[in-house]
Amino acid sequence: MKRHTTISIADQLRRASQLLGISRSNPEIQALVAARGYGEAAFAEGQRLYDAAVQAVDAQNARAGAQRLATEQARIAEAAARIAYHNLAQTVRALFPPNSPERKALDITGRASDSAARLLAAAGTLFNNALNIPEIRTRLEPYGYDQAALLRERNVVQHYGELLQAQANAKSTAIRATAEQRATLADLHSWTAQYAKFARIALRGRPDLLRAIGLAPHRKTMALARDTP
Repeated sequence: MKRHTTISIADQLRRASQLLGISRSNPEIQALVAARGYGEAAFAEGQRLYDAAVQAVDAQNARAGAQRLATEQARIAEAAARIAYHNLAQTVRALFPPNSPERKALDITGRASDSAARLLAAAGTLFNNALNIPEIRTRLEPYGYDQAALLRERNVVQHYGELLQAQANAKSTAIRATAEQRATLADLHSWTAQYAKFARIALRGRPDLLRAIGLAPHRKTMALARDTP
């Protein structure tokens, strides 16, 4: 059974760097592979692909880090928003009886905060109506919810909504960066794999040069090297 191995991105870049760097700097290798179509123009293209891959990997790492940060910030903000919502909701339930017009106006009818979307919608109705219906706001004032407190707590909920959107944007950006990374690494792999094939032909009989660019010599190459005077 053939065993498949996964090469890390760091190893892929390291091997490509070795393959390119040594090939371009070693005069013997340059002379031998040039006859197989790999002159300076070909290596310049390989270098361009390598640089693009490094840039894409760096960008993906940065975008992934930004996504993790945005996710953590949203998580913390969600906890604060839920506390703000539930504190006011419990106060409303303590002040106004079930099925009262006040509860209906504030949309306190049951569990409305299971998901992020439902939490934001329910909290928006709760705080906005508590602020904009004078009779309800007046009833809430003695219990720690004057206008300033309601505005402050509503801002907590709105801040969560903003961070949730920022999290979604960061995720979308990270997905695009991952796709770009995958594409540039695939292009680099195609170039290095093709060059490796021709390098093995050009450097046949020179296992030392093959090893120098990171290619393990085939058995036939080793035999040829031993038979060469």
